[in-house]
Amino acid sequence: MKTLWLLTQTPNQENIKLLKRLVDETDCIVFIQNGVYIAKHNIDITCQKYVLKSDMEARGIDCAEKIIEYSELVDLFFGYDRVVTI
Repeated sequence: MKTLWLLTQTPNQENIKLLKRLVDETDCIVFIQNGVYIAKHNIDITCQKYVLKSDMEARGIDCAEKIIEYSELVDLFFGYDRVVTI
């Protein structure tokens, strides 16, 4: 089952471990709200990863992940079987 993961929390060891354990290559992670801080670090998870542009800019950070707008985030909802927010 393809899952879209929305990471909203400031990164910590527990949510990184959770993602590494549950996410597979058919899934996608979108870093939003304070979750954009984790995008500054290269986490070793093999799946598509995106960062919401407005949240990244609001926090004044740069990252190496692909940057998307809200409209692209909405489009992602239709491509996955379920959405999980952490």
